[in-house]
Amino acid sequence: MNIDKSWISKLHTSPEYEIGLDKFLDFAFKNAVVGNTIYCPCPMCKFLTPQTRSVVRDHLLYKPFPKNYVIWTLHGEKRVPESSRNEDFVQEASHSENLIETMVNDAFGNYRQDAANLDESDPIATGEGTSDNGSGFREFLNDGSQILQEGSKFVERCI
Repeated sequence: MNIDKSWISKLHTSPEYEIGLDKFLDFAFKNAVVGNTIYCPCPMCKFLTPQTRSVVRDHLLYKPFPKNYVIWTLHGEKRVPESSRNEDFVQEASHSENLIETMVNDAFGNYRQDAANLDESDPIATGEGTSDNGSGFREFLNDGSQILQEGSKFVERCI
């Protein structure tokens, strides 16, 4: 399904934004409703608070829709992997012996590949919103790929 999302980059006071917002709400309430609510994507609720349609609409008219939320996975849109990305991932997974990295990739997508596509103006996406910039997590993943000694199947850090 091809959904026009060009409205996301429009001013939240423009008619195009309001029409697009109503289409988003139609889609979300058709595909991801919990009771009579959806998780509100506004900057105040941050996808954590279920809200009714009118409250979500008010929030997103007051504060703009998140610019980097273009695949509405939390609101019923299915992520369709690109064939080239999917093939790359399969090759990496079959050659990787790092089970932690494989598990993270299975859960969240290929984090090393996706890191190059982050919106650098988004402090949460780039990790700048955290106190340690995610360095502890990255260090943990890197330690998990370091072999303890030549020929060993064990890694430096085990869970």
